[in-house]
Amino acid sequence: MDGTLLEERSSWAKIHEHFGTSDVGLRGFEQYGKGLIDYDQFMEHDVAAWPPGTNISEIDRILADYSLKPDAKETVDRLKKKAKVVMISAGLDVLAKRVAEDLEIEHWYANSLTTHADGRLKGGGVGKVDPSKKELVFEEVLRRFSLNREESMAIGDSVYDLSILRAARLGFFMLGNDRPPKDKRIIPIETLSEIFTHNLLKGF
Repeated sequence: MDGTLLEERSSWAKIHEHFGTSDVGLRGFEQYGKGLIDYDQFMEHDVAAWPPGTNISEIDRILADYSLKPDAKETVDRLKKKAKVVMISAGLDVLAKRVAEDLEIEHWYANSLTTHADGRLKGGGVGKVDPSKKELVFEEVLRRFSLNREESMAIGDSVYDLSILRAARLGFFMLGNDRPPKDKRIIPIETLSEIFTHNLLKGF
């Protein structure tokens, strides 16, 4: 989702920018990247940096201002004619829900922030999509919908998407954020609609 379907690269970073806690968020992400904390701990670390009493409705408002990639709707619509489209994001579900509605994507996976009954953040989250283990969700998708791996494809834009790109029959890497991998199995693209130039997708 972030950086692939959306122009914005990270919903977590956008919240930190709003609250002026970007340095804290960067430290947490570095600790996660080095394996010093797991993803649930990363979420706790991030939420703890935000103002006490922050309500989930405020997080929703912060993330409501986003921009779809110019060809996101066209690409998703074309794929849906012959394929099942599932969105998998390590971002937050309050944003993923909006994007899924915009693009009419029925099935999606994202992370949740835990809240009290009145919507105030409790201080952690439910890690449904670990960035470095997205292939686990991909495998769940294949099982859930009885899909054939040999007829699957995935699109991502960061090093954290490589596991899912390698798990699919076709893996497309969106250029512009992270350096593309030196892996001949992964196909670099500059726009989403470029996927349709691949031989296996020309029928869409």
